[in-house]
Amino acid sequence: MNDLQLQFLTDWAEAKREKMLDGAHYFPHLEKGPIVHQFQSFEGVGLEEEICKLIQEAKREVTIGTPYFIPGKKAFQSVKHALRRGVHITIILPNMSDHFLIKEASYRYLRKLCPLGASIYHYHEGFYHAKVFIVDEKLCSIGTVNMDKRSFYFNHEMSCFFYDHEMVKKMIQMVKRDLLKSTKLNIEMLDGRGSALWVKEWLAFLVSPFL
Repeated sequence: MNDLQLQFLTDWAEAKREKMLDGAHYFPHLEKGPIVHQFQSFEGVGLEEEICKLIQEAKREVTIGTPYFIPGKKAFQSVKHALRRGVHITIILPNMSDHFLIKEASYRYLRKLCPLGASIYHYHEGFYHAKVFIVDEKLCSIGTVNMDKRSFYFNHEMSCFFYDHEMVKKMIQMVKRDLLKSTKLNIEMLDGRGSALWVKEWLAFLVSPFL
């Protein structure tokens, strides 16, 4: 937890111009816990490369739960390559959108992944705001990271990577419960839309780096 505290105080110093990193009482001794995990912080660089590395290492399955799916070029290529080598990719997105054009911006990517075998779901019980990334049954990531260009190139983000098998299994079970509240999309659903939505999708593509 000291890593998490260090990041909080670093952000506090940047926001409030108040340095407290030297305060020893903010970093008490903590007993070692049973779950192997690691916090990682990103500030507009390195995140997409980390995501690509994990996708490339996947042997069987990758699960991505995110409110926004507007991946960078490298991440999108990694997902496509994984599908072509037989890795099962599951993507869970909200059916309900909380920002203008966000949903439409994802369609141009989803329409290319669906024929390659990706399982794409729209969660329909409220707004889906989970930010989870699971590789096989060996690793899961939970944090602030979205699968979009703002997270990859602009935002300050933080994720906790869990390497504990039991923890990963619990996350997989939670995802399965979310899938029961979701509708699986097919290529007809992604293609069969009116002209007004096609215009919105085109506009979304133009401004996608800022969404």
